[in-house]
Amino acid sequence: MISSMTGFARQFVETNWGVVQWEARSLNHRGLDIFVRVPEVFSSLEAECRRLLSARFNRGRIDITLRLDNSKATASANDLNLSAVNEILNQANAIRKLAADISPMSVDSVLKWPGVLQSSETEDTELEQIILNAFGDLMSELEADRLREGIQIQTVLIEKINELRECERQMLGMVAAAQEAERDRLARKLNEIESEVEPDRVSQEIAIALMKGDVSEEVDRFRLHAEELERVLLEEKLAGKRLGFVLQELSREVNTVAAKSVYFPLSTVLVDLKVVIEQIREQIQNIA
Repeated sequence: MISSMTGFARQFVETNWGVVQWEARSLNHRGLDIFVRVPEVFSSLEAECRRLLSARFNRGRIDITLRLDNSKATASANDLNLSAVNEILNQANAIRKLAADISPMSVDSVLKWPGVLQSSETEDTELEQIILNAFGDLMSELEADRLREGIQIQTVLIEKINELRECERQMLGMVAAAQEAERDRLARKLNEIESEVEPDRVSQEIAIALMKGDVSEEVDRFRLHAEELERVLLEEKLAGKRLGFVLQELSREVNTVAAKSVYFPLSTVLVDLKVVIEQIREQIQNIA
């Protein structure tokens, strides 16, 4: 099942130390680009979060944010750092002397300052484990969200590939007609030449021109690439880059056929093919 690179996830966990909130946003990117934002007190967790994300995802820009709202933390889990509180209040009083109309700080505001609530090393370790467990749930939710969008993209791409195969059938049916039309066009041109040309030379020149304009090989390769595109879409999980490579080859064959053939009905089909290919290209840019 293919996965999109776009997704969103959020996790809340209520603890004795406050409410832990993880948030993840994932967007399109050529590779894997990870941004982790955590409070300074939990900076030691950043490297582990990056490692876990790299092991689970292969593409996309992933922005991760951790917030800890400790305004509702219980006293049993946290000790008040009176020194830090006094320092904050002294600074607040100094500012108020400069601007008396500034509103006084609330208790909640003071408690949210880093270092105001301190805990033991054992409690810190326990909280970090809770945070990492919530991070694991966050990754699972993000992965599921990316998979849900991947299913939607896959449905659209299957419809587009069906359109592609229909154009392929039309193109294949026109190869012989295109050759015959080109043969007639060349014969008429040669007959318009006033000087006498040997019949054998005429036949030879027509044969050479028809060989140069023959698109049957390109059409066959197009068919093979279209089959590979469908196989990758249905069978491979990490399909984004592979689909991009196959689509490049499809586009190359269409451009070659367009350059070699002057048969108008075939040109019309080629225009339709280019439109469908571009629509497919836009969709696979979202696939991991």
